[in-house]
Amino acid sequence: MPREFSGSVRTISVAGHFAFRLSLIAFATASLRGLIAGVDFSDALKTALVAAALFYGLGLIVGELARRVIEEHVQAEFDRLDDRTPATKSGP
Repeated sequence: MPREFSGSVRTISVAGHFAFRLSLIAFATASLRGLIAGVDFSDALKTALVAAALFYGLGLIVGELARRVIEEHVQAEFDRLDDRTPATKSGP
């Protein structure tokens, strides 16, 4: 019997967590780049916010893709193990 996975709040939040972390890295990188280059604060902040927004969207897509790939792999592994398990007899 195949096992089914559902898109629960916990599995959906995996992509959200990944996206949040990726956007923070992009924001920090763009902020430091602006600081090192000596760019005006408002210009550096605008660039960092745009980078954070873009990478948040990218993180949602990649995180959801990764979740689905892992679920498919686990489902295939369960199916493979179920096929190898001998059928049990019902009754004496």
